[in-house]
Amino acid sequence: QLEQDPNLSRDPIALRRLGDAQAASGRPAAAASRYEQAMLIAPPDGIAGLKLIELWRTAGDSPRALEVARNLHRALPDHAPITRLLASLALGSGDYSWAFSLLEEVTPKLPDSVDLRLDHALAAAATGRLDPARQSLHAALRLAPTPTEATQIQRQLQALDFVSDPATAARSEEKLTALLAAEPKLVTAIFASGLAAEHRGQHATAQSSYHRTLQLAPDFAPARKRLVILLANADDDNSNALALALKARR
Repeated sequence: QLEQDPNLSRDPIALRRLGDAQAASGRPAAAASRYEQAMLIAPPDGIAGLKLIELWRTAGDSPRALEVARNLHRALPDHAPITRLLASLALGSGDYSWAFSLLEEVTPKLPDSVDLRLDHALAAAATGRLDPARQSLHAALRLAPTPTEATQIQRQLQALDFVSDPATAARSEEKLTALLAAEPKLVTAIFASGLAAEHRGQHATAQSSYHRTLQLAPDFAPARKRLVILLANADDDNSNALALALKARR
């Protein structure tokens, strides 16, 4: 019945409802088309946009979801749920600097969200902002997190503690190994393993950990600086270390 409505193309709510019905009946392509139509009506329908982003993300097409979210954020920069979703997609893509910028923008607008604080902490830590990361984690603890969220918070805090105290990290090899097994892509945990190895004099292992940290988070300056020091001390030709040092100081 909705599909026969002559005013359908001018009614974003009707288009959205039709998209919902088509998605529920297993017609995601048709639903995406309706959501896109709703978004073309000025001003863009933010709810339809959110549904379209989630549709593509559920379908496993994260690049397409990211593109839609980016364009929608440009059109509706003050729409907090859109900014939040874009930040999540940016974080998932590994663009921690962009994610951090978006999360800095949206966190004051959604102050009671535990998962938002967790994402902010991840992005902050991955860009070398360790104190803001710790602050976000403690803020998340005050918001009555679920058991799963509380475990994630404690793991991130443990990694930050190891980073701030390499000697303890070096003496806690079993705990650090368990942390890395639980969170193999946690940037601060990988960096802490490098600090622990360096503290034990295992410089090759430390370099490997720092390289791995920078593969995941190229803007994580603390790892770059430690790597510079190790390379400068190990190599006669310090050109690689100098290049890294110059990049770290940008």
